[in-house]
Amino acid sequence: MLMPSCSLALRSVSRRRVLASLALVAGACLAGTPASAFERRPLPSAALIRADGTPLDVVAMARDEAWLIIYVDPDAPASARLLQALVDWSLEARAVRVLLVMTEGPTTAAAVTAWQDKLGGVTLAVDQRGQARRPLGVRAVPTILGARGAWIEWQVAGVLNDPEMLRQVVISWLADDRPPA
Repeated sequence: MLMPSCSLALRSVSRRRVLASLALVAGACLAGTPASAFERRPLPSAALIRADGTPLDVVAMARDEAWLIIYVDPDAPASARLLQALVDWSLEARAVRVLLVMTEGPTTAAAVTAWQDKLGGVTLAVDQRGQARRPLGVRAVPTILGARGAWIEWQVAGVLNDPEMLRQVVISWLADDRPPA
């Protein structure tokens, strides 16, 4: 049983800190990727191409509530596991808060078509020639960036041992309707 002072202290922890802590724990569970402190940073301008071929700037996707940028390589097994997990998690109405970015490669067109049908509501885009990778700070695939408004609040990257470990982080983040600070 918690002592009254401990219980009060636990209730006073902000939701943002809890989500950031969950992201760090999830990051620690990623093979080969150490969890480290993450400094909140402005969302960079990064040019992408939508699934329909029209241009998209990441900043244009900024929303007032919490949203995600998920950067994957359709040919990487870890990315495929994460994508399937997203389907299994049934994001439903919250799917509109997800920008799924795929690296450009020989199978990208087929992957975009396949995943677009499975992940209804998610905005799908392609990073042509890897132009968005550096501005977004993507060093490994898959990478999940938690954004609020025009700010990146947290990031988890690397090979997933079990995408289910990220389920609560993703669902909790997408359920947060608070405006940006």
